[in-house]
Amino acid sequence: MASDPRPPNEVVSPPRVTPEEPCTPPPTARSIQLTRRDPDTCQHSQVEVWAPQHLEGDEAVVVWDAALVLAYFLERHQGEFLSGPASSLGRPVHLVDVGAGTGAVGLAAAALGASVTLTDLDRIQPLLEEGIRLNKAALRSSGVALRAAALTWGSAEEVEAVCAPLGPPDLITVSDCVYYQASVAPLVFTLKELSKLRGAPVLLSYEDRDYSPEKKKVKDQFFDLAERYFRVSRYTSQDCHETYASDDIHVVRLDPIIKAS
Repeated sequence: MASDPRPPNEVVSPPRVTPEEPCTPPPTARSIQLTRRDPDTCQHSQVEVWAPQHLEGDEAVVVWDAALVLAYFLERHQGEFLSGPASSLGRPVHLVDVGAGTGAVGLAAAALGASVTLTDLDRIQPLLEEGIRLNKAALRSSGVALRAAALTWGSAEEVEAVCAPLGPPDLITVSDCVYYQASVAPLVFTLKELSKLRGAPVLLSYEDRDYSPEKKKVKDQFFDLAERYFRVSRYTSQDCHETYASDDIHVVRLDPIIKAS
């Protein structure tokens, strides 16, 4: 088993409740309000999801701006990414959210019609499970699957386990995860292993932190390594949601490079 190099800080665990018990959003939870377009009828409907947040814990318990930018990017481009070839096969697009944290991006994708697997370290699972409980009633009638799974970056075995229930992903998302020196190679490996199974693109968002020479160096190392396995395309802030966009938050698409055998 690979050892995930992300900082081993404690995350505040939500109260344990059974799936049948009601789960109301805590005061610190983040509301994400979206407009969903039905691909069959072209009708629009409003949907709200809640991403859990806590006042204490590590960086995983905060809904970061880069996650909101990516969530609303999916809303704006849902016809391209969430109503593509997979949905024409009679099933929802399967999205795997890597390093999900509060699950904001994946929860938004589920509200927009994707089946979603939220992934993060084992110690983050209570936070992901809380997010699923918060939104279970709202998503019950949508016919999509929403689940959480542990995923250690760099572990091929856990990639297989993540893909087992719903199949390989059709789309992968990852937000604000490119700043840990020791995580660069394991993260790129995990994205490569997930994407190669169906040729799934990766949508990645990150916030500029070039004020820190070390963080800029790690970000550059990430993209240098990623370009060995992916074609990198960069969106502009004009491609993002008109409200949830910023010149210092970037959305990037990684498409796996298929090498001839």
